[in-house]
Amino acid sequence: MAKVKRYKRKLKWNRVIVFVFFITGLTYLGTSIFLRQHNVNLSTRTQRVESEIVSIQRENEALKVEIQQLLNQAAQVASEDGMVKDESNVVYIGNEE
Repeated sequence: MAKVKRYKRKLKWNRVIVFVFFITGLTYLGTSIFLRQHNVNLSTRTQRVESEIVSIQRENEALKVEIQQLLNQAAQVASEDGMVKDESNVVYIGNEE
């Protein structure tokens, strides 16, 4: 019986290098698409929150004006009834601007 010679398969580095570059390219494309979409989502969320902040600031300004008008009206009614404001007994709570 003749001996069968077995050859060791040589690793072809060219194929390994091409495979690694292929996987790297696919990974790059996948992450760039994912990150771009994530960035768009974050930008949209940021714009939405900023618009909410602006609307709430407008509402706060309107409420401050309304509070001031009510305070003036209360002071006018009190002065008409002969009441006097004693500044020594007045205590302010919160931010006074």
